[in-house]
Amino acid sequence: EPMQPYTPKSATILIVEDDATSAYLIRTSLSKAGYTNIEIAESGQETLKKAKTIVYDLVLLDLFLPDFDGYQICKELKKIPSYNEVPFIMISGVKEQDEKIHALSIGIEDFLSKPFHEKEFLIKVNRAIHRRYTLEQTRLEKNELNVLSRILSVNYSEKSIEEILDAITVEVTALFQSDRSTIF
Repeated sequence: EPMQPYTPKSATILIVEDDATSAYLIRTSLSKAGYTNIEIAESGQETLKKAKTIVYDLVLLDLFLPDFDGYQICKELKKIPSYNEVPFIMISGVKEQDEKIHALSIGIEDFLSKPFHEKEFLIKVNRAIHRRYTLEQTRLEKNELNVLSRILSVNYSEKSIEEILDAITVEVTALFQSDRSTIF
């Protein structure tokens, strides 16, 4: 099923933060910007458990948690195929350049130091989610083009209408997970 057009209300965001005040401030900023599907995980274990039930559109990740660090969480989630294209933004009190470089080198998309400027934070969040949506939309469109290419590459001149419809149905069914009665 094609993704719905991006709106803040459609994005699912996971805040991984053990400090209740920080989590509240992050959630409040997101809510004021129109995001409504926001969850909070207070530990690495809770994050991994939540990630097994839902694929988030964005993960906002603290560096230091009680059981894992943000790097470990990112690496574990990136092992899950559905998380390969999910953006991660690390939010941390750490200001050392080496930490930021390490975060970016392991697949963290962006890094914000606490305290952060709310407008900068929201720009980075919006940009990350928009890129995720665009990448997913491009992947879906590529799949559709591949199906159309396969349909067009068949030599239909020597086939009956029934055989042509069956061949097209096989391809369209695979694409849209539907059957012939709903297609024609």
